[in-house]
Amino acid sequence: MVVVHVDYEFNQYMEEWNYENWGIYYWVNQKGLKEFLETGNHLAINVDNNSGKPIKESFVNRVKELVDEFQITL
Repeated sequence: MVVVHVDYEFNQYMEEWNYENWGIYYWVNQKGLKEFLETGNHLAINVDNNSGKPIKESFVNRVKELVDEFQITL
């Protein structure tokens, strides 16, 4: 199985915003994404109002499981 993540923005590469540090956390936060899409409440997916950074704390173990299960190279 191959999973490819294509970001919608075109910016210079920064490790802080790569898939491993950013995108995968939105992907595993499916409940938060659903809430965000239905209500516009960005705090369901982001740690605060201004950073644009995903909630990570409650998803670290799930991300590790996926990395191990699918042998994802981070």
